[in-house]
Amino acid sequence: MCGMSNMPYLMELFFRANIIRGKIVQLTEILNSLSPEKITMLNVKIPMRDGINLGGIIFRNSAEGQKVPAIISQSPYPSGNESRVGNIFAVNGYAYLYVDCRGRRAAEGEFFPYENDSRDFNDLIDWASKQPWCNWKVDTNDGCYFWVQ
Repeated sequence: MCGMSNMPYLMELFFRANIIRGKIVQLTEILNSLSPEKITMLNVKIPMRDGINLGGIIFRNSAEGQKVPAIISQSPYPSGNESRVGNIFAVNGYAYLYVDCRGRRAAEGEFFPYENDSRDFNDLIDWASKQPWCNWKVDTNDGCYFWVQ
């Protein structure tokens, strides 16, 4: 059970109980067992310095009354994994902000790969750090789209 000591106590118990029984557990079932009503998902429009608004989704644990660090992901791809990743971060003490690149899905503007991404990411970090739920600590988490820049 290495590495599980950092997980919330309920999640660790759930993992141990299902490993002992030899069952394969889906991540969504685990998250649903951890009071999913405490996780809020909020669609937001985030203003960029040039007036364009990017569409984003914030996942956070509404039961926590304190400010928490934010994790930001930005992508042009509709992965469908935003809720799964957002819930994982939210139940572990972070706010997760998934943002569409310009011109993609809920974001305004035109999509030109890599052209505005650095500037937009700077604006996203600035915006997230100033939100009432954020403790000014912001990190980023992205997939292969940004690896090729």
